[in-house]
Amino acid sequence: MISFNQQVIGTCSFCYGPVTVPKNWASVIEPKGKCSKCGAMVLEYFGPVLLMEPKIKKTYVIKPECNTFGTILK
Repeated sequence: MISFNQQVIGTCSFCYGPVTVPKNWASVIEPKGKCSKCGAMVLEYFGPVLLMEPKIKKTYVIKPECNTFGTILK
């Protein structure tokens, strides 16, 4: 059972229970998450995992016949 002072931040990778942190704490350092079902602690917390794509480097080519910037090459 999750108390009213706990905030759910994710799901436990061991037992799939709710991982919670206190809503209020008296510290400068944020507390680590703890599973409410099995008691496992968060190993490292950097935020949610986001799907990323690599940055595409764009190169510009100058067309000598018109003396202006041309198309973008990928």
